[in-house]
Amino acid sequence: MNSFLGVFINTFVNVMEALLIVYVVMPFFVPPSNRFRGFVDSIVNTFLDPIRRIIPQTGPFDLAFMAFWGLLIFLQAAASSL
Repeated sequence: MNSFLGVFINTFVNVMEALLIVYVVMPFFVPPSNRFRGFVDSIVNTFLDPIRRIIPQTGPFDLAFMAFWGLLIFLQAAASSL
């Protein structure tokens, strides 16, 4: 993974995975009116909203979140082969 594209994709995936973890944990500790929470929500929802249009919500489970996480894992594996 010496190419610039591989390093860029790997860094993007690492940042998005960290944001996804913060996105999941933050509602338990931070009120909805918090500016940082709004910032993280806007970034993550930018990527989740198109997936949510394709995958319907099934009860309390957000399958779009799991699909996006799987996509990030696939992207990281593809970038490691560059």
